[in-house]
Amino acid sequence: MEVFDLGVWREGGRRRGRQRWARLKGVIFILMVMEGCSEECVCAAEVPSKSLFGSVDISRVVGTNEAPKGSCKEVLVESSARRGVAACSRTRVPGGLVVKIPFVEKVALVKIEIRCTFRRVEICANDPYVSLESQMKNQVEYALPGTAHIVPVSLPPYKYKSVDHLTVRLKDAEGEESLSYLVVCGAVKGALPRAVNVSYELYPVPEDTKQLSKEFQHIRME
Repeated sequence: MEVFDLGVWREGGRRRGRQRWARLKGVIFILMVMEGCSEECVCAAEVPSKSLFGSVDISRVVGTNEAPKGSCKEVLVESSARRGVAACSRTRVPGGLVVKIPFVEKVALVKIEIRCTFRRVEICANDPYVSLESQMKNQVEYALPGTAHIVPVSLPPYKYKSVDHLTVRLKDAEGEESLSYLVVCGAVKGALPRAVNVSYELYPVPEDTKQLSKEFQHIRME
């Protein structure tokens, strides 16, 4: 009778599973290349391990000119788990889209990964008051392909080493204006400074006290 080593059998099963998955990923990549993917996109890559989704204050994420309301938030949530995102944020009226992303801690940014139909993206840190038309302080601007592929956009570390709020402004789309994937990558740097409530009590200045005393004495004498 032939005796099987259960440990060897299990390891062999795992190995075969990994080999099948490797072949499947290869097939997926070939299909995506046939559909127009290139080395510039990351459609076939894993979700980035340096995603800062866990540091995003997701309840306060807003999109200016988004339709439907809350769709930018849905895109961020779905993008954190997989490449195939069903959510999509479109513009309510033509003219661009602004995504405002607050963090619950200080972060340093290294890149974003994005899929949209826009041809231009402007990145701004620590300015939550940016609108579709306002001037952005110290922004960095990048050209985008505006295709159905996920592309990485590297950010200069010296410019984004202490960020608590990120604004992504998208412009210049041809046809439909939409955002269907967005991941922010980097590292956590520390806690946000806490607001301190301070109460003050007003006391009279000594000179004012002396002046008041003289006036009272003058009134009494009269």
